[in-house]
Formats: sequence, C-alpha cells, structure tokens
Amino acid sequence: MAGTGSRKMASGFRRESKFKCKICRMIFDSKDELKLHFLEDHSHY
Repeated sequence: MAGTGSRKMASGFRRESKFKCKICRMIFDSKDELKLHFLEDHSHY
C-alpha cells in the first residue's frame, strides 16, 4: 500500500516540476509560495 502511494507521488512530481503541498495537495509555482502557504495554512504542525 505504501509503495504504490510513493511511486505515484514520485512520477507525478517529475512530470509537473512544481511544488506540491504534502498535506492538502495544492500546487505552487515556486518554493517560496509553498513555504508561505505552509506558514499560513499549516502553522499548527
């Protein structure tokens, strides 16, 4: 079960070449946008 999930994530990541949030799966164009999103939406972690 864990193997199929990680395989799907790895192939999807290479294709899109964008930054995806692991928690809510939103996609961002830059690492800075992803960082800002983490601070705003997932700061309780």
